[in-house]
Amino acid sequence: MTTDTDNVQFWNDLNRLFTAVFQIDEQGRIVRSSALVRRFQATDGALESNFFELFDFKRPTAFDGTFAGAKNNKGKLFLAFSESIGLAVRGQMMDFSHHGLAGLCFVGVPWLWWMQSNNPDTPLLFNDFPIHDAQMDQLFFMTTQQTMVDDLQLVNDELLLAKNEVDQLHVSRSKYFHHISHEMRTPLNGIISTLALLKEDQHDHRTEELIRLGSHSASRLLEVINYTLDTASLETDDTEEQQELFDLNSIIDDSLALIQARALQKGIELRRAGQQYFEAPYRGRLQLLRQVLSNLLANAIKFTQEGLVVISAQMREAQADGRHLIAFSVVDEGPGIPEDDLVRVFEPFVTGVTEETQNEQGTGLGLNIVKRFVATLGGTVTVQSQPGEGSTFSFAIPLTPVENKNSDVSVRSYESDYQLTGTALVVDDMPINLTLNAQLLQTMGLTVDTASSGKEAVAKVMGSPGRFDAVFMDLDMPEVSGFEAAQQILALPMDAVPRIIALSAHSSHNDRQRASEAGMDRFIVKPFVREDIIDAVQDWLPMSPKKDINRVPEDSSEQAFLDASSDQKNNELDGVLSFEAGKIESLIQELGVAVTKTLVSKFLAESSDRWDGLQKAMATDDVDVTSRETHTLGSSCLTFGLLAAGQRFRHLEAQVTAGKLISPADLAAVEGPLAEGIWQLEAALQKKESS
Repeated sequence: MTTDTDNVQFWNDLNRLFTAVFQIDEQGRIVRSSALVRRFQATDGALESNFFELFDFKRPTAFDGTFAGAKNNKGKLFLAFSESIGLAVRGQMMDFSHHGLAGLCFVGVPWLWWMQSNNPDTPLLFNDFPIHDAQMDQLFFMTTQQTMVDDLQLVNDELLLAKNEVDQLHVSRSKYFHHISHEMRTPLNGIISTLALLKEDQHDHRTEELIRLGSHSASRLLEVINYTLDTASLETDDTEEQQELFDLNSIIDDSLALIQARALQKGIELRRAGQQYFEAPYRGRLQLLRQVLSNLLANAIKFTQEGLVVISAQMREAQADGRHLIAFSVVDEGPGIPEDDLVRVFEPFVTGVTEETQNEQGTGLGLNIVKRFVATLGGTVTVQSQPGEGSTFSFAIPLTPVENKNSDVSVRSYESDYQLTGTALVVDDMPINLTLNAQLLQTMGLTVDTASSGKEAVAKVMGSPGRFDAVFMDLDMPEVSGFEAAQQILALPMDAVPRIIALSAHSSHNDRQRASEAGMDRFIVKPFVREDIIDAVQDWLPMSPKKDINRVPEDSSEQAFLDASSDQKNNELDGVLSFEAGKIESLIQELGVAVTKTLVSKFLAESSDRWDGLQKAMATDDVDVTSRETHTLGSSCLTFGLLAAGQRFRHLEAQVTAGKLISPADLAAVEGPLAEGIWQLEAALQKKESS
């Protein structure tokens, strides 16, 4: 049993062996300290201090600065410093409670390196170091290496544990968003599909307006949902997409076509500048690029009230890895953006940064999506703008050229005058989706059967070998999933195995990979829309012209136009229908009869002016104006269903691009089809207005 005398004696012995000594109670308070320590404490009036608050700790590495932590690290090297009192110490935590010193004791010496580096005027004396400190320094040098190794191993163990916890959280989060993506998009898919089918029928003006409003609201909701889920996917590194082959010329033209009606409605002229033709197809992340161009063009049209919107693409350079750096820009003549607000346009939910744009409706997510997607594509989007002088959004991304022009790149777009041919099986465990998707495929010309489970789908395919040309397979189904059903179907002993298209409410790289490994040919992200269906099946599912429609043969590409003589090509174009009513029907369904009639009037007036401008440009050999006018006239004609005239203007544009002159005879060959198409367009519009 120790006595008070023994306790005093032991404390004095510690102070002879070490010069930096602290006794610390369980609350961290300094009960007593050595003479050296008291001298430094007195400089700051910190005689009564909390040890763990007074010092910062460099060692042990994982020390949490508490009494319990210190107790768990007894015997290890402690390196501590106090900026407030100018003292740094090195030593160990020890438990001397069996000697009557309750709590913990820190025993050590001044940490000379820190004090000379951070407090060179420190009044340290020779007696501030114990006599044996030279030997202690040698021991300190030898033991420090082992201490640091131990500390490093401890840190590595803790990092590994933390990494495992993060990986588990990542898996859980991915599963959550996988599930919530399906649950949110599936009912919305039903709403959008229902509204799309309702638009196929004729309704009174009030009903048409309600359908239009419903479609608009559903689309905005889908945009917000997609943004939220895509953002979550970016954060979980779940956005890897398959590289796809695509024709850049078609992507740019299709992006312009998507906003043509809106541009005509506002009286805005659309133009394509820069490089007019890209020879080789490219491999890249097609869906992201398509979304970026569509968002930028839609944004330009939205905030521009008059004037021009121009999209430009140009190959800037060939990189060392063989990829082409393609620079894109979209220029508008809108109200412009103040310099202080330029950075805000890329923030989510910013719907207008100027007085002129505050009233524009929208989610304000378009440009934020552009910023994210361009970064994923390997570029950075920038904006240049001044109030009253419009805006220019630019970015450059690397794309991989594919020299084989006979590759599987698909450049054919779906027009309303074509229909699919064949028999399809639609598989979905949601009755609403099953009915709506089946009806949508039927309106596209397919004969359709349905199955409400993966098991039923396998049974139907097995029971009717060779009956189905395509199976549209939902992936998320109970019992037998779409992945399992696809594998079972493809394993059936049949001569004619149907192609299988995966349907899913989410588009993660993992799901696409699993679908491919299961043998599925294509992948469609819900909601189920016509364009995605055509993109998925047009390479192998037959398509035929609708009744009374006669289009240019599919091999009549731009190059074929140029290789053939003008007389031969004009003879081929003689069979093209002058007017296709489906185009004007689509505009009426989207915009209404009154708005469409106004657009037609603008189109006719502008076409007359452009025709005169084209003749003048030809007379003066102005190649730039000739190319621009033939392109604009061709796009406008095709937008309003003037097929024959539109194709002939496209032929003239191709000639100009190739450096060939347009003869008066070539231009005269357009007059007849143009006049005939306009007459039929006006007749169709008048009939629609009176019905």
